[in-house]
Amino acid sequence: MNRAVGGALLVLLALLGGCASPGAVLAPPDYQPARRPPPRLDPDGILLLYAHGSRQEFRRDRCIPGSVTTPRWLRGFVGMRIGGLPVSVYALCTPSRVGDYRHTERSGRPKVEQRAADLEAAVARFRGLGFAPGRVFLLGHSAGGWAALWAARDGDPPVAGVIAFAPAFAGPASGRSPGWQSLRERHARELQRSAFLPALVFAYRGDAFEDPAALSFLQAVPGVELVTLDPRPCGDTSPHRAVFSPCVMDVTVRARIRGFVERRLSTTRAADALP
Repeated sequence: MNRAVGGALLVLLALLGGCASPGAVLAPPDYQPARRPPPRLDPDGILLLYAHGSRQEFRRDRCIPGSVTTPRWLRGFVGMRIGGLPVSVYALCTPSRVGDYRHTERSGRPKVEQRAADLEAAVARFRGLGFAPGRVFLLGHSAGGWAALWAARDGDPPVAGVIAFAPAFAGPASGRSPGWQSLRERHARELQRSAFLPALVFAYRGDAFEDPAALSFLQAVPGVELVTLDPRPCGDTSPHRAVFSPCVMDVTVRARIRGFVERRLSTTRAADALP
């Protein structure tokens, strides 16, 4: 990566989200600052752009990039080569931390939609720095996963694919208010209208927010691969937070993620080669 691009990336880190801590470039698991230079993003490689989960609508979201709000196993992808290309991971703190949806009145713009717009803006900025859309993947957990699906539902901005873990945003299904349920159903209908949504979605048995049956509507969306996992035998976390469990997200699951990225790269490369 040349010096001009490196400087532009530093500017990006200052501008993304317009907040003091917009996110972090993840380092590999064995990173030792005293022995290596800090990790950098490579516009000639693959970018995994990760979005954290959300708290309640009017409660400010917490974002600790690369630590509490980011699964540790994601670091294992840093520096990996997939399809001959190096992988970079950026944990994004979306600037929309508080929403405006009043469920009793069914009015206002939901936080999840604001966060989807933040992701779209981030993708546009990374593209402006030379990241090809066919090499950018949106990843997210819970509301971050739903926001990623929402952002990519109509192909604008174009990305290579979405990887969503326990996507949800309307609170636990049990006791969900009519206003939140109505919004959730509207979102589901909109996602179902997608002509093509390249996504790998992980649903977890026992998830109080969106269990596999609730997310089954995604199976009808062209391009979506819905994978059901049972985290309960691991017993080290709640099903909704299973993405943070090394036991649940084992080497087999991570290999599936890598396979999805490889398939999407092959597809986008084939499309780029067309006259």
